[in-house]
Amino acid sequence: MEHLLTVRYPHDMGYYPKEPLAYPKVTYMAPFVLTDAKACSQCKQNHAEFGGCDEQMLFVDTQTPVTVLNFEAFMQQMDGTPAGVGSRCDYLIYDEYEHRHRIAFCDLTCSAREYVEPNDGRYPEGKRAKAYSQMKLSLEALLRVEMLSIAIMTYPSKVALFGWRERMSSARRADDAMASMLDFSITPDSEAGLLITDVSVMGKHFDFVQVKHPEHYQWNS
Repeated sequence: MEHLLTVRYPHDMGYYPKEPLAYPKVTYMAPFVLTDAKACSQCKQNHAEFGGCDEQMLFVDTQTPVTVLNFEAFMQQMDGTPAGVGSRCDYLIYDEYEHRHRIAFCDLTCSAREYVEPNDGRYPEGKRAKAYSQMKLSLEALLRVEMLSIAIMTYPSKVALFGWRERMSSARRADDAMASMLDFSITPDSEAGLLITDVSVMGKHFDFVQVKHPEHYQWNS
């Protein structure tokens, strides 16, 4: 996978970097947790009340080696080139070698419940839909390269993984009546600890999986 992404992908897209692309990956041998360091840092700067947050957003339980690529940082190196992807997901997670079972395009958010669903905020379609769009665009970019498409599609399990940690909005903290109204109006989707939906990307089958903190995602299931 590393060779396909650092060499085959940019070349097939018409980009020939002068220096080897960095590949910011970590391989975990046991359960791990993912976060969004940039978003968490900005949140703490703008909201002093969240200064003590542990920044944990998605727990992943595994009994086999799992590689996590910081896909956002990796793709950022190709911004402004034919290989660039303007809207991309946070992580690419996958198995390799004898444990080759699953590949997941992953996006994380720490958002108040009302902003995960369609709303009048910065992302009117809702953060869940925004995350799905970023994962879909990332996947579509890689599927355009034949060797990467083959590598991805030969995984038995292919996932778009949305990790969501609910952040209490200021309106809900300040107004119990409003909080009660919001609780009453929530949808089953927004409350589900684990939600799995079938989706199709470029005619290929994927599972869209929402994991709401503190639920754990079982990688080996």
